Amino acid sequence: MSAIRQEAIMMVQSMPEIQLQLIVSIMRDLSRFITTNEKQVNKKEQAFALLENMRKRIPDFDYDQELAEYREGRYR
Repeated sequence: MSAIRQEAIMMVQSMPEIQLQLIVSIMRDLSRFITTNEKQVNKKEQAFALLENMRKRIPDFDYDQELAEYREGRYR
């Protein structure tokens, strides 16, 4: 058992019952927050993976040639 865990157990054992109720309540809220935060991160990772899968290789363009062809077609 780690030193921090032993210290936490000793602190909890020395607390009165009324304070333990508050600690348990805080730990539950913290647990919900951490779970929610992990879910949000997971959704972001899934969205990024979806975008990565949609990404395609675009052939190299000669931008000057493309612009010249566009201008020829537009201003004829």
